[in-house]
Amino acid sequence: MFKKVYFNFAIRCLTAFLIFLIIFSLFFSVGTYVFYYKNMTNRLLSVSESNLISSFEYIINSQTEMEEKSKGIENILTSYNGNIGIDENRKIYIINSSDMKVITPSSLMGEQIAVTKNITTASDEGIGNKIQFTGNYLDCALSFEVSGSKYILYLRDNKTNLRAELFNILKFLLWSLIPAILFALIIAYLLTKRVVSPLNKITKRAEGFEKGELNENIDDLKCSEFEDLIRAVNHMGYVMAGSIQKMNGDKHRVEVILEHINNGIITFDNYQNLIQINSAAKRILKTNDENIKFDSFFKKFNIDVCMAEFSYLEKSSMIEKEITSDKQKIKIWFIPFKMDSERNAGVVCVLEDITEQFNVMEAMRKFVADVSHELKTPITVISSYTETVLNSYIDDKAMTANLLNIVYQEAGKMTELIQNLLDISRYEMNAVNQKKDPFSIDDMLNSLVEIFKMEAEKKELSLTYNRMTEIPDFVGSRGDIERAVKNIISNSIKYTSRGDKIRIFSGRLNNEIYIKVEDTGWGIPANKISHLFERFYRVEEEARSRDKGGTGLGLSIAKEIIENHGGKIKIESEYTKYTRVTITLPINNQR
Repeated sequence: MFKKVYFNFAIRCLTAFLIFLIIFSLFFSVGTYVFYYKNMTNRLLSVSESNLISSFEYIINSQTEMEEKSKGIENILTSYNGNIGIDENRKIYIINSSDMKVITPSSLMGEQIAVTKNITTASDEGIGNKIQFTGNYLDCALSFEVSGSKYILYLRDNKTNLRAELFNILKFLLWSLIPAILFALIIAYLLTKRVVSPLNKITKRAEGFEKGELNENIDDLKCSEFEDLIRAVNHMGYVMAGSIQKMNGDKHRVEVILEHINNGIITFDNYQNLIQINSAAKRILKTNDENIKFDSFFKKFNIDVCMAEFSYLEKSSMIEKEITSDKQKIKIWFIPFKMDSERNAGVVCVLEDITEQFNVMEAMRKFVADVSHELKTPITVISSYTETVLNSYIDDKAMTANLLNIVYQEAGKMTELIQNLLDISRYEMNAVNQKKDPFSIDDMLNSLVEIFKMEAEKKELSLTYNRMTEIPDFVGSRGDIERAVKNIISNSIKYTSRGDKIRIFSGRLNNEIYIKVEDTGWGIPANKISHLFERFYRVEEEARSRDKGGTGLGLSIAKEIIENHGGKIKIESEYTKYTRVTITLPINNQR
């Protein structure tokens, strides 16, 4: 900065001095010119006021020859040479005004002199003393009258002496130019040093703004010419520091809010560049890439939008789109935003993963359809058999009793279905009033084996139970736990064939009690296992037809009961080989 400022100051100072010297030279030269001419004119006037005129009159009126008169007048003029400054460059003449012929000097007597403006002026007005800056000479003329005749006293200078004086002046000015240049350079250096020092500190202070150094003040330059500028820079630092602090606080607050909301937020500027993306958006879209462009990014999801819709249209409003795939459903709102101008500055994309809501609605529709389907069959049977009893077989008591028995059984199925649905709802809402008491899991399982023993023998199945380790008493509702295990054992008996084995194990592992029910029945296809706990779901394979009965709610109820007691239930199976259901219950259960 110093060199640049010094160069500028030096150029300006030198230019100023040169202009001053030029103007001074012009004025001084013109003054010298005028002074030289005035001096010449005044000398002529002083001679005219002496006794030269009377001496001229005496000689002119004498009876001598004109040539002698001329020499006499010339002798008189010679005595005035010192007063007039006559030399080889300045001559004095006396001219006859009537014919403009020279009277003296005698060497030019009778010759006609070139008439100048000053001579003409002197003939008419008595004196001709107009200075001429152009031309090769200076002259002045003075008219006087002797014995009725007019004569002109004429002084002429060829400017040789004047030029010599002007040359000396110019030479002096040229020699003075060297110290003037040195003086200008010194002045420029001093000015530069005085200006650059505070400017460097102000520049350094301004550069500190970029680095975040906003609170450092310039205190050692308060008395300089830049006091107001320094005060403004210091104040600007305070204002910027406050503004940045406020902006950082607002930014942090917005980031915290964006990171802790469930909706995804993505912001793009008007050039399609990503400004911000929160964790929810990355999770919903399953991406960690932050080097994305608006058009290409949403094109991957088959969404027909482009930034031009928001950037170049005069009127743009919110646009709603959806991303639909086999496993996910996302709703996206595109909302343009503005800064200070009327033109849109970018787009905010708000994402909501509605997969769960969509699945819930689908599940609700399926649930209603399944309930309707499950109730339709018994209702149809009850309706048709009742109509038959009323219209056809009233006199046949045995047939009537048989039909009414079927109606009774179907009504029981309806009652069981409705009761199971009510139980599931109560478990989901934690509205079951459970009486939690300590009881023995071992005793409960032995009791269940005795209950199902006859049914297993009837199908020629092997049903066994083994306690693998000592089991502490479990605190909970024995009736509910028993119901859950009973549903699992019942399914094993239902979906096994003659000669298959059903084995029940229990024990303690770490801080959990486990119950395993394993059979060698038909097994479950791998793609069906994840649906087993859904309501009304039954594996519709050849070996698992609806002829086996059931509503498809048993496992759903078992899951709700186990989870309500703080436990877990898991099903493992290999199709055509085995099925294993494992229940784990926490020992320190306090629910």
